Amino acid sequence: TPTPDPSPEPLSICPPTDLVVTDDGNSIILNWSAPTCGNTQPERYAISFSTSNGGWGIATGNSGDANALKTTMTISYSLFESLQPPGTEWTFSIRSDNDSLGMYSSNSNQVTIVIGSVPEPTASPEQKMEI
Repeated sequence: TPTPDPSPEPLSICPPTDLVVTDDGNSIILNWSAPTCGNTQPERYAISFSTSNGGWGIATGNSGDANALKTTMTISYSLFESLQPPGTEWTFSIRSDNDSLGMYSSNSNQVTIVIGSVPEPTASPEQKMEI
């Protein structure tokens, strides 16, 4: 009697790892590593960024796009400044997406960074008391 084939392993997709966020003074640069586990490959990555006032996201592209599987992204300060004032603390994470199979990983490690600086208040000259 032939041995029945074992049940197929359930599909799984893992999150990216090693997210690093760098501020170059004009933009935020995100770098991460592709997932090393799971049996389903991502088709793109979803970048999440949030503050205490809400969250937003962008993707590296759509399945098959030239940039869809890039593991780096540069985002200009202007995007963040259109959403929140300079000096806001932002938290970033990355997710692996396989839209064709409707599979989405958990999030990568989170990185928090303050984007843009708040200008120092101009100190008024101290008034000297005359005696």
